Amino acid sequence: MNCIKIRAVCLCILLSTAGFCQSPTPSGEKRKISVKRINASIKIDGLLDEATWKSASVADKFVELRPTPFRKEDPANPTEIYFLYNDEGIYVGGYLHEKSKDSIASELTGRDGFGNNDFVGVIFDTYYDKLNGFEYFVTPAGEQWDAKSSNGGNEDFSWNAVWQSAVKVNTDGSNYLHRLNVTTGELIHQVPNPENYFFTQTKYIDNNTAVSAVRSPLGTMALLKVDLTDGSTEQLTSFSYNVLGYPSVKNGVVYFSMTDGSDKTKKQADRIFAVPLSNKKLYRVTGNINGVYQPVVNSKGELVFTAVTADGNRLAKLNAVNLDEGAIVMTQVGHADDVPAVNVLKTKGANAVYNVVNTKNDISRYNKLSGLFNFHSARPFADDPEFGYTFYSDNALSNFHSEITYTYNRNEQSHAIGYDLVYSGLFPFLRAGVERSFNRLVDTGSTSAKLVNYNSTKLNAGFNIPLRFINGRTFKFLNIGADYNVEYIPTIDAKGFGTKPLKYLNTYFVFSNRSRMAKQFINPQWAQTFTVTYRDAFNLIDNHKLVADASLYFPGLFRNHSLQIDGAFQQRDTLIDFFSKTFSAPRGYQDLNQRRMYKVGVNYHFPLCYPDWGFGNIVFFQRIRMNAFFDYGSSQTLFRDGGLKEIKIRSTGAEIFFDTKFWNALPVNFGVRYSRLLDTDFLNRGALNRWEIILPLNIIPN
Repeated sequence: MNCIKIRAVCLCILLSTAGFCQSPTPSGEKRKISVKRINASIKIDGLLDEATWKSASVADKFVELRPTPFRKEDPANPTEIYFLYNDEGIYVGGYLHEKSKDSIASELTGRDGFGNNDFVGVIFDTYYDKLNGFEYFVTPAGEQWDAKSSNGGNEDFSWNAVWQSAVKVNTDGSNYLHRLNVTTGELIHQVPNPENYFFTQTKYIDNNTAVSAVRSPLGTMALLKVDLTDGSTEQLTSFSYNVLGYPSVKNGVVYFSMTDGSDKTKKQADRIFAVPLSNKKLYRVTGNINGVYQPVVNSKGELVFTAVTADGNRLAKLNAVNLDEGAIVMTQVGHADDVPAVNVLKTKGANAVYNVVNTKNDISRYNKLSGLFNFHSARPFADDPEFGYTFYSDNALSNFHSEITYTYNRNEQSHAIGYDLVYSGLFPFLRAGVERSFNRLVDTGSTSAKLVNYNSTKLNAGFNIPLRFINGRTFKFLNIGADYNVEYIPTIDAKGFGTKPLKYLNTYFVFSNRSRMAKQFINPQWAQTFTVTYRDAFNLIDNHKLVADASLYFPGLFRNHSLQIDGAFQQRDTLIDFFSKTFSAPRGYQDLNQRRMYKVGVNYHFPLCYPDWGFGNIVFFQRIRMNAFFDYGSSQTLFRDGGLKEIKIRSTGAEIFFDTKFWNALPVNFGVRYSRLLDTDFLNRGALNRWEIILPLNIIPN
C-alpha cells in the first residue's frame, strides 16, 4: 500500500465565512487538476514567494458546500489554491481573498480545536473509495486540526499526523456592502463605506435602503439605516458596547435583539427592541430573563422569536406588539464604563494592531524544554470523603502536563500535598508523581497501638496507553496502564513505631462504549463501562487487591428515561489493608473492606421537571431528575469469634438530582439521597434510614 506523507500547507490569507469545495457540479461533471513535480525546496512560511509557485496548477471557481450546495463563490472574494509536490511531500498553498480583515474569524483554541474560526484545508482520499480519507486543516491563527475520516463522514480527531503549516493574514482590511444579481451572483454595486463599519445581518427596507447591525472600528455597535446608492448612513440607535443583531422590518418598524440591563434598571439579558423609522424612538418590547432572538412580525401582528430554555431553543410569540410610551428606552448606553471592553480600549497600546506592519522574521527551531511550567488554572474537587484543590499547568506544545493538588480526607482528618506530571510526547504516555500526607490514620491490628496517626510519603511512576475508537454510532475508549509505587507505611516492632517503604504495582484497565447522546438524555441509551484495578505488594506484607466495576445502560420506558445496571467485585488478602478503598458498596451502608465482596445495583433515572429558572445570574436550574434504586450486596466477613460468614447487605431508596449551571457556563450537578437499609449495618447497628448529600465528583469540570 502506498503511503502519502503530507509535509506542508501554505496559506497566504484565510478569509471565508461559508464552506466551499472543489466538488462535482450539479450536472455531475468532475473537476480535475494536474499537480506538477518540482526539484526545488519550499519554505513553510505562509508566503508564496518562491518562483516555483508561479508554475503550479491552480484550483479556483469553488462552489459552496454549506449552507447552500453548489452556489458559486462571491467573485469579489475569490479562492485560489495551488498544488506542488517533490520527494519530501505534497505542498498546498493558496490565497483566500476577503475585503475586510474584521470578517476573519480567528481565535486560539489549541490543536484540533474548532472554536469560532474560519479555516481552510484539504482531504486526501488515499484509498479512492469515497468513504475514507485523511483531513488537514489550518486556521487564520496558524493552528492545525486533522482527522481520519471513515464510513463517509465519521471523523476521528484523536488521530494526529506529522505535517507543517503557516498562515499569513494581510493587514489591509476594509468592509463593504455588495448588491448582487440574485440569478448570476455577479456584483451590481459596491456600497461606499467611508467610516469602515463592519456590517452584519443587513435587511432591505425598500429597493434603495437597508437596515444593518454594524460595529465601528472602536468596537461599539449600533443599528443603522443605509442608503444603498451612495453609502450614507443614519443612526437608528446610539453606538454602545451592548451587542445587538437579528434586525427585521415590518410596517416601517425595525425589530431586533440587544443586550439590555447596563443602565442597572433591569437584570441584564438579551431582549427584543423596536425602532419606528418615523420617529426613531427606542422601545423595549420584551422583559424576559433568558435570551430571546430573531424577532419577526407575521401578517397577524404577532411577534414570533426564538427563546433560550433549559431544554433547548424554543419558538415563542407575543399576541400583539404595543409600542406605548411606557416602553420607551431613553438610552441604551447607560453605565458604559461598567463594560470591560471600554476600559480595555482606554489602556495604552489598545489600538496597536492597527499599526502593525508586514515583517518577515527568521525562523528558528523551538526549544522543546522551554516553558515547561505554565500554571494557567485552578479548580476545586469533591469526591467524598476527599476534598481539595488542584492547580493545572501545560507547556506551549501541550505535551507536558503537571498538577499540584491539596487533599483533605474527612474520614482520617488528614492532609496531603501532591505533584503529578504526564509526558505525552511519547507513546505510551509517561507518568510520575509524589505525595506527602500528614496525620493519616491506620488500623495496625496491634493490641498495644491499634489506631496510629502517622505521616507518609508516596512516590509513583508508570505509563498508560489511551486509545479512542470513533466510528459508526458509538464512541469506544480504552485506557491501559501500570504504576510502580513506593509508599511509606507505619510498622510496629520491638524497637517501637516507625515507617518502612511498601513497594507495590498498580495496574488498571478501563473500557467504555457508548452511543451518541442527545442533550436531554440523562444517560446514553446504550452504553457499557468496565474498570479493573489490581494492586500487588512486593515487600513487607503480602497485600494484594482486585477491584472490578461495570455499568450497563439501556433505554427507559419513556423518552429521556434511562435504566442502569451496575456491579462491583472485590477480592483481597486477609492481612491489614494499606491500599485505598475503591469498592462501591450498597448505598446507605458504612463501607466494608472484606476479603471478598460483590454488589449488583438497579437504577431507573427519569426527569421530574425543567424549572428553566435562574437566580441572580449566579445559578441556573436546568432540570430536576430522580433515580429510584435497589442494591444487593454480599460480603464474606470475618467476625471477632473467628467465624467466617457470608452476610447480605441490601438497600433501596431514591435520589433527587439538580442539574444546574453556575454563571450560565459551568455545569454543576448535586442531589439528595434517601436509603432504606433492608439488612443490618454491622458498622452502624440500628441504622435503618440514611439521608445523604450527593456532591459532584468535580465541582468545576476540566
